[in-house]
Amino acid sequence: MSKSISQRLNSNWLFQKKGDSTWLDATVPGCVHTDLLDNNQIPDPF
Repeated sequence: MSKSISQRLNSNWLFQKKGDSTWLDATVPGCVHTDLLDNNQIPDPF
């Protein structure tokens, strides 16, 4: 029987724009739109 592995997935998520070397913080669960807002990459639409 193979040994099971447990890994937490609730923190340290990052994302980046294709072709860009900069990594930005991401929230999971979440969406890229709110991650872009949180990282000041797009203006607030309101």
